[in-house]
Amino acid sequence: MSIALRLTTDGRIEVEAYVSSKRYSAKGPVTFMIDTGSQKTILGPRDAETLGFPVASLPPYAGRPLFGIGGRGRPLDAGLCQIVLGDADLVDAEEMLYFAPEKDVKLKTRQGGGLRERRRRTFALPSILGTEILLRNRCVLRVDWKSGSGEIQRG
Repeated sequence: MSIALRLTTDGRIEVEAYVSSKRYSAKGPVTFMIDTGSQKTILGPRDAETLGFPVASLPPYAGRPLFGIGGRGRPLDAGLCQIVLGDADLVDAEEMLYFAPEKDVKLKTRQGGGLRERRRRTFALPSILGTEILLRNRCVLRVDWKSGSGEIQRG
């Protein structure tokens, strides 16, 4: 079994997948960024809305808080989803999480008698394929940065 990976010019490793949720009747293709530092698989806001997940009413994730490069967060629970990687080379079920994007907020404060404006930017999190699904299926990532190619193989 070999599933092709795409290496982007900005250093991301991506894999094409198909995600479906019986609970929410949501389904469709997703491009996952592979994050070897994330155990959990996370559905990004754009993909969640495109697939038909009810993002405004997803319940809070009951597990432990997650820590990442962006800090600590408490995601929402998108439930058990089927993930198909490649051309059905790897089919598995995975608990999916969803992080709501931050809203674009302007904060006005007075400092030293003047009005100062700060702006918090919205960060659009991509969909992330965590390592749990790869470890459970005994998969290995093989990446050749010189040729710009890679693959997932069962080890």
